[in-house]
Amino acid sequence: MSNDINFMTFKSVLHQVVELKIGFPEVMEHFESKPFKVIDLDIHPKIIADWNRKGLLLIKPEANKMHRFSLTEIVWIKMIDKMRQYNFPLETIKAFRDEALLPPQVSADDMWEAPFVFESLVTMVGEPKREEIKAFLKDPIQRKKVVSSLPPGILEGGNLEGLVVFCLLLKTPLSFLIHHSGAGILFNPLMLNEGLYDKDDLSLLMSSSYVSISLTEILAEVLSVAPIEVLNLKLQVISDQEANILSALREDELVSVVIRFDNKHEMDLMEIKKNQTASTQMRLLELMLTKGYQDITVKTQHGKIVHCENTRKVKLK
Repeated sequence: MSNDINFMTFKSVLHQVVELKIGFPEVMEHFESKPFKVIDLDIHPKIIADWNRKGLLLIKPEANKMHRFSLTEIVWIKMIDKMRQYNFPLETIKAFRDEALLPPQVSADDMWEAPFVFESLVTMVGEPKREEIKAFLKDPIQRKKVVSSLPPGILEGGNLEGLVVFCLLLKTPLSFLIHHSGAGILFNPLMLNEGLYDKDDLSLLMSSSYVSISLTEILAEVLSVAPIEVLNLKLQVISDQEANILSALREDELVSVVIRFDNKHEMDLMEIKKNQTASTQMRLLELMLTKGYQDITVKTQHGKIVHCENTRKVKLK
């Protein structure tokens, strides 16, 4: 039952990835970097060191060296933290990592020959190409080339790095349903809404108790505190436009950020409203002389400035 749901989820995700026409070697170059430090996590370094001693981390840091983490490693550490919040013993967490994240579940041959791969290719290139696609799928050289271009371990169906990449590329929710034994099931709630899971499998699933750990939520938590240059330049998971918006959202004294769209429904203008300390006329003059497209609202009391609000307007295109 759990293997069926796990396989169906992974198959659905891979189907969507095929339709994206993504060049994985280029994508994975960014995800192989290790831009994160311990201070980027809201977890005490001693706790992470203890998890490391007990063999829970994905990659064991070298002794007496400052360790930097990849996005996948950071996500896994946050997953450990979530499971500890649900009082999972360390032994169960290790069992989940070893059984759900590391061992192969789907062979390259099985996935290559799966009917949905053929149908996905037909959808991409068109019905008239059916015979050419069949010949392509039978060519061992093409098979080797395609498989080698996928993220490391992606065909195993449980590799965390691949799932992190999928989650970011597809913008689709993914969760792990974790049993007290450490067994884990990959689950997509959208597939439940669309009736893509077998009802008998779901019935058996609901007859046992699982804890849901949302990979999507953890990714959002990690990315919300990550340095913008890491997200935009090193990982390239956000565009320059999105980086500008995120920078605005992290400014101090922020009142609101309003995004204006043009007639093509594209982001065009960002209005950033902030409270400004302006206790003197000099401070107000400084704001007025600042380059930029902005509105300034000033409130006075007894001839003195008591409140100053600055709305900065930034073109996004």
